Amino acid sequence: METSIIVSDMSIEEHTLTGLYPSSEYHAWISAKSIRGEGGYTHVLVSTQDYVPSEPLEIKTKVINSTSLFVEWKPPMQDENHGFIIGYQIYIHGEVNEEELVAEEHSYIVTNESALNSLVTDLQPDSTYKVQVAAMTRKSRGIPSRNKVVRTPEGVPSRPLLQIRLFADESLTVAINATWINSSKTPGGILGWRLRYGKRPNFCVNFENHQFEKLDMKEIILNGYDTNEYTVRRLENGFKYQFRLAARNDVGYSQEALAEVNTPEAPPTGPPTNISFHFITADTVILTWDVPEAFRCSNDRLLGYILQFHKNMDDYFIMEKNSSTPKMVISELEEDTSYNFRVCGYTTEGIGPFSENMYFSTITEIVRAPSNVQALATSNNSMEVWWDEVSPKAIVGYRIYYTRNETMALDMWSCKDVQITYSAELKNLVHFASYYIQVACRTKEGGFGRLSKIVQVELKPKEVPTQFEFGTTFHWYTSISWNAPRAFKPHYYKVGFDYLFEMGVSFIRFDVIDDQKHRTGLSVEWSEISSCGDERKQETSGPAHQ
Repeated sequence: METSIIVSDMSIEEHTLTGLYPSSEYHAWISAKSIRGEGGYTHVLVSTQDYVPSEPLEIKTKVINSTSLFVEWKPPMQDENHGFIIGYQIYIHGEVNEEELVAEEHSYIVTNESALNSLVTDLQPDSTYKVQVAAMTRKSRGIPSRNKVVRTPEGVPSRPLLQIRLFADESLTVAINATWINSSKTPGGILGWRLRYGKRPNFCVNFENHQFEKLDMKEIILNGYDTNEYTVRRLENGFKYQFRLAARNDVGYSQEALAEVNTPEAPPTGPPTNISFHFITADTVILTWDVPEAFRCSNDRLLGYILQFHKNMDDYFIMEKNSSTPKMVISELEEDTSYNFRVCGYTTEGIGPFSENMYFSTITEIVRAPSNVQALATSNNSMEVWWDEVSPKAIVGYRIYYTRNETMALDMWSCKDVQITYSAELKNLVHFASYYIQVACRTKEGGFGRLSKIVQVELKPKEVPTQFEFGTTFHWYTSISWNAPRAFKPHYYKVGFDYLFEMGVSFIRFDVIDDQKHRTGLSVEWSEISSCGDERKQETSGPAHQ
């Protein structure tokens, strides 16, 4: 979101910006403004200080039962940034012995800045945990509180030993055979078992640490002490599955034994979904789609997509393109033509099914692209772009596309719109960077014509004077100076300027000067006469001294 601030008092040379967010970067552009318009911008990049909330106070825990506990806390000490806290995160760290993790880690996020307690569930019985609480801001998490040690009740069987074996069953789907060994401690005897399993969503759940994610577990209850095996069939390819097994006595369930297995990859079972398109220019269209449904939370490595398209009346000449992302740009389309297209995904195991055929059509007459597009760096962070004008009958202006990454889809390029002209200046660019430029006409119908050829330019000015500066200025005198171009030695300089008569001018004298630093410049002097109140433009040329 951009905010504009106008400072009308000319005696003020600074302004304080308030209400900024900590740990953030802000871009500021400063310009002078007169009755004739707004001047050039000066760009400033500002970083606000980091804010890390201090630790919450007075952490208290209360065991509810063998698998849950209640956590309470008080907010961090008050300071001027306290309002940036948006919630809290509770860390539950399981105790680790020499062999394995006795109780796994949990994390609970409380997205309410005023909440000061939470119920923690899904813990293991007869286990020791360390509890910490940290405040959260939109950008970071604060200092966690000191560990609070708590232990869940015992009286249940000890944890069994679980083993998982992967195999293909008669239906050629993935199946898992789970076997286990009875618990070593069985107070009161084992009455049965609980087997839970679910697939990890890995990259489709927005958690910083996937070990904290909650799984959608299916549950199987097995009665009887002698049951030590179970087969789970019809699992999906390309997922990591987690299995948990617990023994049950008359008190409750034991700690869960945990095992994980990756099912093998397979070709996509479905096509990409939600396919759409829109025209960027009259001869350039961008196609987008969603990942096939079965791959949204899968471990399968979806390597990319295949797009097939052809003219509506030409089924024999099918063009094919590959993309590693669910997006593709097709350019240089013919006018007044319909195109059919479809798309599919593929993995190392093969391609999946194609989507249904879709089509788009171009307009009857496409405005030609501007020709002879050229660009030249005018400073370390600006450039001038010019081109041969197109007939103004069907256009209202031009759009200049520019980017530092030529392979980026055109809808991600920066752009600038101008009226009917033959040149434009691009400012506030990245210093000394290399840019790619394309130009298209803006039509009266609100669309765009064909794109010009790509032009590359580096922001290293060699053919223009640089570091243009004003020196001492009085109401009757000023001086300007600049560095000569690096690419050649000029014979003359041409200086253009505008001025508004307030007291009138009888003459203007230009003296070309040269200092010891090899900077060339002009001294400008004028004298005052009676007011004439008109506005003129003056240009002058003089010999350059090097």
